[in-house]
Amino acid sequence: MEPVTFSGFSFVEGGVSAAKGFKVSGADRFGLILSDRPLTAACYPYREISPLQALLAGNFSDEKKVAASAAKTLSLSEDALQVVSLSVGDLVSEKEVEESLWKERAGKFLTVVSGDVPAVEAALEFRFGDHKCRIGGCSGEKGFLLTTDAEIPPSLLQIAVDETVRRLLPDETKKVLLLSSGRVEHLPMTIQDERFFAFVNGVYILLLNLIRLGAGEDGLVEYIVTGAERKEEAIALCRALLKAPLAADGKTLLETAARQGLLNDQKVLSLAICSEKGKILLTKNNAFVTPEEDTVQKVWDAKEWKVFLTVKGGVEKALMAVSRKKKMEEQDETPVEIK
Repeated sequence: MEPVTFSGFSFVEGGVSAAKGFKVSGADRFGLILSDRPLTAACYPYREISPLQALLAGNFSDEKKVAASAAKTLSLSEDALQVVSLSVGDLVSEKEVEESLWKERAGKFLTVVSGDVPAVEAALEFRFGDHKCRIGGCSGEKGFLLTTDAEIPPSLLQIAVDETVRRLLPDETKKVLLLSSGRVEHLPMTIQDERFFAFVNGVYILLLNLIRLGAGEDGLVEYIVTGAERKEEAIALCRALLKAPLAADGKTLLETAARQGLLNDQKVLSLAICSEKGKILLTKNNAFVTPEEDTVQKVWDAKEWKVFLTVKGGVEKALMAVSRKKKMEEQDETPVEIK
């Protein structure tokens, strides 16, 4: 699946290690990500993470025991080693942890120990004030790990994570961990700073593409809402459509949103399901449309679908994405047909 490109943001090689200050090492089943300086971190769901000397992320049978073992191997105090559960693969034995840490003890700071080296990764470069910075990342079964060399204050780093999850991720059970090495220094900074806007957009673009890459051959369904009066309204409409069965008659999609009080038919300008093979127009100017069955079948046969909802009254928009396989499993693998 091809990445989605945006003006001012270019894809670069390296994934998690693309940002300055990070190094990746490890075997196929076990990876270490080392940093050359203490880090700033933020995560979703929120938990307090102070600037850290070492961070352990993994799916272990006994995290406290593993953390104690890692601290001993690296000659660190246990207080310096914090544990965040961000499973990206199979269980890893404590012996593997010790052996891998021992091989890498020359690294100044252990940043992440993960249960599997993920195959899905991406990285972006973009203008950050007078300099260029990078955001890299990878996706796993239960979450996303992101790294950046942009220096972002801890409170704003957390806002960047929260804002991105709110705007993009339909599955809020997934975790997002964002680590900053601060190598591209740009303090002080406020929430109104143009550099911060660019950084938030970079996190959004990277996560969007990690979702797309993770879908792979299973395909993807994207939900795009435009024309809402408020950003919160656009996001709520996206979530409502995503929860509804994917339907070719239009009514099923809109009824879910209407039941939640998010819209009425008078606000809907158009609703359509599109793919590279065609477009199913479901509503136009407040009226339901019955599409041709041949067109419906062509769209269903594609592996990537886009659901467009346009309402009147504003300029706000929202986009969310989900695996097509997951969506079809939720509705017994059969799209709702025209009635």
